[in-house]
Amino acid sequence: MIEIERKYIIKSKKLFDSLVKKSFKKILIAQWYDFNERYRLVFDCNKKIWTKNSKIEISKEKRIEEEEKINETEINFDNLSKRRVVVKERFFINNDPEIIIDNLINLNNKIYYLKPFEEIQHLLEIEQKSIPIDDFENELKKITNSLEDIKEVTFLDGYNNAEFAGKTDLSPREIIKTLENWRF
Repeated sequence: MIEIERKYIIKSKKLFDSLVKKSFKKILIAQWYDFNERYRLVFDCNKKIWTKNSKIEISKEKRIEEEEKINETEINFDNLSKRRVVVKERFFINNDPEIIIDNLINLNNKIYYLKPFEEIQHLLEIEQKSIPIDDFENELKKITNSLEDIKEVTFLDGYNNAEFAGKTDLSPREIIKTLENWRF
């Protein structure tokens, strides 16, 4: 499947809060990266869903993505502990196109993200689904009146999850345990 998306930084807490209020669904995510391979754990309505994913970049806005659900028994936690990680809350604003807001989490300040945390903490993504998107900026205008507090970073290096994922002193099991007890 070819994934077409745009990424943005939300520069103001006020805008972030107003967008989160528009969300219809919230989930928690932990993602472990090694090159183009990702293991993702999603906490959705008291369910834990593991997936393994690989992405091949065609361009900064287009990637070939393959994803499969896997069982937790297939996870090598020793191997996972050697990978860089991203932990976040995800808020869904729209389904098609998919518009999501990510609130990155730095558990006990022990995830050493490769970008300054304050810069990447609040992210917005718009992903084309079944309806082609001619103008991503128009999609933004549908959810906010002001674009001055949004900065597009799609074509800049270092702003996709795999690029800014951080090393951590926390084991995967510690991360999972913390997220199991997380309160939105």
